[in-house]
Amino acid sequence: MSNGVEAIAYHGWGFDASIWQPWATALHSAGVPVSLFDRGYFGISNQPSFSPDPTRKVIFAHSYGLHLCPVEQIQVADLLIVFGGFFTFHPLGGRSRKRSQAMLQIMIQQFEQTPELVLQNFYRKCFSPAAPDEAWTENSSSFQARQAQMNQTRLLQDLQDLDQSIQSLDHLPQTAQAIAFHGQSDRIVLFPETPDQATHLLARAEFISIPDAGHLLHLTHFERCWERAIASIHSLAPA
Repeated sequence: MSNGVEAIAYHGWGFDASIWQPWATALHSAGVPVSLFDRGYFGISNQPSFSPDPTRKVIFAHSYGLHLCPVEQIQVADLLIVFGGFFTFHPLGGRSRKRSQAMLQIMIQQFEQTPELVLQNFYRKCFSPAAPDEAWTENSSSFQARQAQMNQTRLLQDLQDLDQSIQSLDHLPQTAQAIAFHGQSDRIVLFPETPDQATHLLARAEFISIPDAGHLLHLTHFERCWERAIASIHSLAPA
């Protein structure tokens, strides 16, 4: 690797590797090779791995993508950058937790009956308060192509697993950096109500909140996120 850095990017539930295309283009232009994970919700799956070379290793993860990232990759990472991430999907306690659990169960039941409609609503909420990208609206050819290849079983399985899935940064090396971006208008993973919740969201991570940003802030607020992310990559010491 010419600059001694390599990256892997993980998309979240309901999406595929294409959600990282702006980042892949920017990273390649910056001389950082990146491999894109794909869960296989709408086609062929892809589980990339880091090379055995002595490089600095960077992980990008959006939302549930952090939970789809193998522990062995987190264990060798030098930099972890998470967007709209969470330790557990539901709030830590109280009425908010019960409400979140109930809403997820309703979504699961609806997905079993009308998966296409659930995905349409989900994408709108992910982009909110911004307008959805055309590629993720129901009338686009790309949306329809994805629906034709939908792996409903895998989508449903991960949606069910979301209820109990836990991922912390305990496996991240003590020498590694971690950054957690979160949109203040996120309608999927609600913005933490207190600093303590923000800290618990992803322990050890530098928490960066972005006003007027939703769940897909790495797309809708790309320049703001990219500026901080590439600065952190450049700050990594040579391997």
